Amino acid sequence: LGPGEDQERDLTVADWTMVRGISPDEKMVLLEEEGTGSSPKYDTYVRSFDSDAPPIHLGEGSPMGFSPDMKWVVVSAGQLFMVPMGPGEPRQITHDSMEHVDAQFLPDGKGIVFTGVEPGHKPRIYTQSIDGGSARAITDDDVQGSVLTSDGKYVFGFSDVVALYPVDGQGPRPVVPGMHTDDSLACVTRDGKSAIVTVAPNFLSLQIIQVDLASGQRKVLKTVGPADPTGVNLFQIGAVTPDGKYYAYMYSLTLNELYMVDGLR
Repeated sequence: LGPGEDQERDLTVADWTMVRGISPDEKMVLLEEEGTGSSPKYDTYVRSFDSDAPPIHLGEGSPMGFSPDMKWVVVSAGQLFMVPMGPGEPRQITHDSMEHVDAQFLPDGKGIVFTGVEPGHKPRIYTQSIDGGSARAITDDDVQGSVLTSDGKYVFGFSDVVALYPVDGQGPRPVVPGMHTDDSLACVTRDGKSAIVTVAPNFLSLQIIQVDLASGQRKVLKTVGPADPTGVNLFQIGAVTPDGKYYAYMYSLTLNELYMVDGLR
């Protein structure tokens, strides 16, 4: 459901489409296609919220997020790459032996923050310049995340608790009140006072919840999901705009047919 719409639209590319984000201008959805006809490293697409135009194929890999100026998408395809939204060639960011997940651009567009799994370590959160150099770990082992606070100074890290980790690696790491370790963190409101998380309590509907970062108070903004629940297995991950009004989510269908045969000998 996007701006100017009063009912949901299907944005599926082929037959295994994953939603990965909403553009800063709230006009496009970032999609990953893993289904029929996709490349071995999957494929990155963008699709308009408010038109029937076909999806635009940007290239190979798993998309993570838009750059602040919407000129690039950060993509994982073995290494992390910047894939242009328009004409141009992809730019490789990382040159290491890590597995890269959950990457996002820093607010100035000059760096990224991502979860990486380095040989000999459990997942950690790293930062790195888009112009090269080495990634720098800013958390201990077994911490994951990439969503930043509105000022870009902290990243939400999920471990046995949810805490704020300084991007510069210096200073305290306060625990976030009211946020659960099984929440899927979509974004932070523009005023920086709340976070938007999604939860699928019964796999049939998705709750969009606003968490006050000072008090920890949780408020359900919307409950969404397919009108027909038959065979639905709804994923907890959803993309939501910072005001909580517009969203994209994904689900799979598992349907079976039962046969009964009479008169067999």
